[in-house]
Amino acid sequence: MHDTISAVNYRTRNLAGIVTATLIFTCFQVFLQWTQATERAAHPPQFGVTFAPSQARYLDQDPKRTFRLLLDEVGVRQFRLSAYWNVSEATSTVYDFSEIDWQVAEAERRDAQIVLAVGRRLPRWPECHDPSWLADLDAADVREAQLAYVRATVEHLRHSPAIIAWQVENEPFLRIFGNCPPPDMDLLEQELALVRSLDTRPVVITESGELSTWRHAASLADVVGVSMYRITYTPLLGYYPYLLTPNFYTVRADLFALLTGKRTMVTELQMEPWLKNGITESTVADMYRTLSPEQFNKNARYARAAGLSPVYLWGAEWWLWMKEKNDVPEFWDAAKALFRS
Repeated sequence: MHDTISAVNYRTRNLAGIVTATLIFTCFQVFLQWTQATERAAHPPQFGVTFAPSQARYLDQDPKRTFRLLLDEVGVRQFRLSAYWNVSEATSTVYDFSEIDWQVAEAERRDAQIVLAVGRRLPRWPECHDPSWLADLDAADVREAQLAYVRATVEHLRHSPAIIAWQVENEPFLRIFGNCPPPDMDLLEQELALVRSLDTRPVVITESGELSTWRHAASLADVVGVSMYRITYTPLLGYYPYLLTPNFYTVRADLFALLTGKRTMVTELQMEPWLKNGITESTVADMYRTLSPEQFNKNARYARAAGLSPVYLWGAEWWLWMKEKNDVPEFWDAAKALFRS
């Protein structure tokens, strides 16, 4: 009898603890939402785009033309750009920054702002954009070359007034995506210290918005950048939606702001289809499974509801490809409307 009573008391206390914790967490969420709601309403999110010349070339575009159309026709004034290692140091210790230089110069002429990503792992597949000569080096020499490249890049570009922040690596803690070596926290911390020693602008660290806690970025960065995906594809699950409300992002961003004083922004909003095969190997019907024109607008509304800012859209090169190669202008036109709203 005594054991039965003890068991009942234990279950009762356990249930009471769960209920109490749930109520506290719920009240905390309500408090955060209430304290931040007015500020969000007064300051709706700014939209920008991530642009990669390699993606434009993959889609048979002239990268300079695509970039200028984004500036002049769509009206983009916030960009996330990357100084790709394989492009700017194709030959060891011989630097050629002409590709990133023309992007920065075009942005400067129109008073656009740039978050400039540096490092080995940067946006777009295969994530790690290694120069071919890197394969001949041992691990210690790779680290030395990587730090030298980061130094050269920041020293070369830090004089641009268009650059408002540096992004160091891209989703450096994400193990399940990309052709990259395992995460190296020590090397990442060295890169961060190096960038901060060379320039005073904020440093952004990015993480998967859905597949991580963001805690690593919050502990290291000045600004946390997260991805925001709505419908994706994996071989295991096929096409599936993330069943998350905008508050999934909002509450965590508010919590980190409260605990660390650090801001969270969306560095990658899904505005390009996530496909089983590559874009050029897929049909329009395939693409519409994860990003139709209706879903494009839903994703924009979703990002607005989350309230994080700025929001960098992923897929700008694809919008132009859909318009010019597939006679589907809806995405390009929707982007123009979004940037003029």
